[in-house]
Amino acid sequence: PDRAGRPIFRAVSRGANPILALRAYPPSPRLTVIVTDVGAEPGVLDAMLKLDKDVTYAVSVNAPHAKAVAARLVESGRELIAHLPMEPTDAKAIDGPAFLTRKMTTLEVQDRTRRFLDLLPTAVGADGHLGGAFASSSKHIGAVLEVLAHRGLYFLDQRPSDASVATATAKALGVRSAARTHRLES
Repeated sequence: PDRAGRPIFRAVSRGANPILALRAYPPSPRLTVIVTDVGAEPGVLDAMLKLDKDVTYAVSVNAPHAKAVAARLVESGRELIAHLPMEPTDAKAIDGPAFLTRKMTTLEVQDRTRRFLDLLPTAVGADGHLGGAFASSSKHIGAVLEVLAHRGLYFLDQRPSDASVATATAKALGVRSAARTHRLES
């Protein structure tokens, strides 16, 4: 466990919709819910906080209210991970500033990843927002994973495309990770 009594998860969701997933630890199947894209609409946080305490929130690092939402999640004893914006397969899907892209050098990727994580210092892990193209590059996803490993954080591979090499790269680098197994979207 990353925190006493907290499991490591094997799934994420998109579009701020909860999903069905399995816990990686303990090994027996469990229902796990991770809500992503949190931070853009702080008004919905009250409703989300009525969910079970074991729900994990993926806070978008470049969302306008990310810091305030993260602080409120921590105050209410909730776990959060950093939702890192990564280059999608379709460039038209980019929906905000400062995405991690394959055009960046590994040093640029690491620097931006550090800056993203500094925005949410209470995050216990990270996942990728969009990221189909970025997660297909072991060099680039590896640069992100090295930063996470240095900080003792884990990575949740959303498997944004079948070409994702994030889980394999994490395993090769010895970085704690899990991969999405199911996703429910509205």
